[in-house]
Amino acid sequence: MSGEVITQGVQRKPEDSTTNTTVEERDEELARLGSEMFNSVGYYLEGKLEGTAADYALLEAMNKLATDKYRDMADDAEHMASSMETLQRQYTELQPYLQKIDDVQVAVGSLEESVRMLSDYTSRLDTQLAQLSAELRQKR
Repeated sequence: MSGEVITQGVQRKPEDSTTNTTVEERDEELARLGSEMFNSVGYYLEGKLEGTAADYALLEAMNKLATDKYRDMADDAEHMASSMETLQRQYTELQPYLQKIDDVQVAVGSLEESVRMLSDYTSRLDTQLAQLSAELRQKR
């Protein structure tokens, strides 16, 4: 270890003109590498931030689309509710007429039953009349 100087636990060789050049080159290399490292870290962080910004922009666009879709669905639901109210009101207005139609249908059913019974009675009367006519012809 002859000729070496120890300063705060760091061994250094005595400086001469060739060592100064080496130290200066080393310092320049360290400065260049440090700068390159900081630039690389800066580019990395910038890329991460750009990616995050792109993610947020995508989320914002998706939220806008979802908002528009839900607004359209709300408008459709409102329109359907309005249409349902109109249909309900029209049905309520038609209800007396529908009841009259039902009453007429029941009356027609009763009338058809009466016609069937009358037809059966007429058929029996025709049969009896035919029998009586036949009996009268035989008696003559």
